[in-house]
Amino acid sequence: DIQEWLNTFSVPKQGGNEFSGTVFRLPLRNEKTSLESDISSEIFTYKDFLKWCDDWRSGAENLLFLRHIHRLVLQEIDANGKLITHLEISTENHEEIKGINDSIQNEFTGTLIDICNHWKSHNNNLPLFKYFHIFNITCLDRNSQSYQTSQEKWAVVNGLFRGESNSLINQAIKVLEISPHLRKVLPWAGAAVALDENDKPLKQKKNQFYTFLPLMESTYPVHIHGWFDLDSKRTMITANGSGYTQETLIKWNQELMKDAAGNAWALLIDFIKDDNCLNDFYSFWAKGLDNHRTLDKCLIEGFYKTISSLECLYAEDKNEKKWLKPSETIYIFQSRGNKVLLEALKEDFKIINPVPTKYMVDNFAAVGIELGEITPELIRNTIKKESTGIDFPVDLLDVPILMIANRLWFIEVFQYCADEGKDYTKVNNLPLELTLEDTLYLVGENTLFDENPELELFQNGKHLFLDFELTKIIANIAPALLPVTWLEANFKNTISTLVANFDDIKLDKEWIEYFITFVSKASVEEINDSFDDIRTLKTVYTDDGRYKCLESKVEDDSPVIIKSEDTSNIKYFRMTGMNLV
Repeated sequence: DIQEWLNTFSVPKQGGNEFSGTVFRLPLRNEKTSLESDISSEIFTYKDFLKWCDDWRSGAENLLFLRHIHRLVLQEIDANGKLITHLEISTENHEEIKGINDSIQNEFTGTLIDICNHWKSHNNNLPLFKYFHIFNITCLDRNSQSYQTSQEKWAVVNGLFRGESNSLINQAIKVLEISPHLRKVLPWAGAAVALDENDKPLKQKKNQFYTFLPLMESTYPVHIHGWFDLDSKRTMITANGSGYTQETLIKWNQELMKDAAGNAWALLIDFIKDDNCLNDFYSFWAKGLDNHRTLDKCLIEGFYKTISSLECLYAEDKNEKKWLKPSETIYIFQSRGNKVLLEALKEDFKIINPVPTKYMVDNFAAVGIELGEITPELIRNTIKKESTGIDFPVDLLDVPILMIANRLWFIEVFQYCADEGKDYTKVNNLPLELTLEDTLYLVGENTLFDENPELELFQNGKHLFLDFELTKIIANIAPALLPVTWLEANFKNTISTLVANFDDIKLDKEWIEYFITFVSKASVEEINDSFDDIRTLKTVYTDDGRYKCLESKVEDDSPVIIKSEDTSNIKYFRMTGMNLV
């Protein structure tokens, strides 16, 4: 009566060859037969089987962490005895994968406790592999009754982990010693991510935790595998409970997350890094999750603890671009949109590209790695340090501080040092005073700024005026936010600057005429406000060929101005010995 049913058990042996794989026989039950079954009342119809085929078609990665299975075939024998293959998933590089799994399995000789004690007895590296797992997928299109093929490529890190000072091995022994209900655990973990045809990592709609088989969905951007202890239903990772047994199991899962799964994830990131795929690189890193569970905290801590020792951050300077460790002297620069400033700063700094996110910076800090950030204060301190020993003024093109050694770079650095153009008092005492003659001075000397400078008055003394571009930049800045030595070129400031630099003026009648014209354009109030300075200037050319000040002392042969109507009698004035203007 049951011969036909018995015959189904011989299907894998068709052709006289033994079948060495695993066969899953699915008991089909509709609503009626499920009620009659003494084995199971669960309904499993032909439609359910087809859904399985569809699910597996998009879930080839469920084979990633299995120890022995490299090929999965879903078949049907129809009512006429015809064998129909609905789906076949096979590992293209199965020999490589088999060799990797065998290398790990070869470690397992004796009882699990014996294995752990053996590992503790030596310091040899446990087997750990980085590799690609390539799936070929052939599926039946039920509409066209034709077969479609596709391929998936996954980057995988998989293997055994000791933990710091054999912490994982020691914790595994504690779990294995629990009685009377024995547990099976070993420090085996891994991580995987899908790749596109250019080996660029792909974001998946769903990622999972695995304990060899898929276990449960996760919020992380990669698949995470670990030999976790599971709850009684084998659907969740043990994370709650009290008492020695539960606490031992919980600690095992926490340690495995931190020192194995997190480690594997970091190694995976290092494995898939690519100079040509930087835009989404950080999206596959561990993030900081608000209110996350202790297990998640352990995973994230383990990830950052491991990745901080790897060359995982891409950095560039003036000479090269390369992967560097977070612990090296490299910097974050948030204002990367300013290409000119970026090029200038690369003369002095190795700058991380792309910019790490805030959660990355925070998580690195949590494991003791402080990433430096380029700030206006850092640039000011660097310029101050590099300017030590330089004898200013210096021509701009000759300044040995490379980040300000050309005009374009200088202008951007100048504004950035002023807290990105907000407070120019911050540049005091720095060599950021560029004058009209392209010469750099330390900020601290009185210097005029004017878009239309009175250069003739100062006999082309360009060193007394700020560069035109600097003048435009600070034109609308409040005086309180400028160095006190940068003087707006009003009448009073112009006169006081002339007094301070009068020794450099070559006196002649033409210059005096220009000076008088300049003064005559000022208002009475302006002249009165600066009169004490004006009368100290030798701006009077006298009859005896000397230059005198206004209101000179009588005993100093004070110059005399005669009225215009007396010019016809000038010879008589001269006969008196008066020193005429």
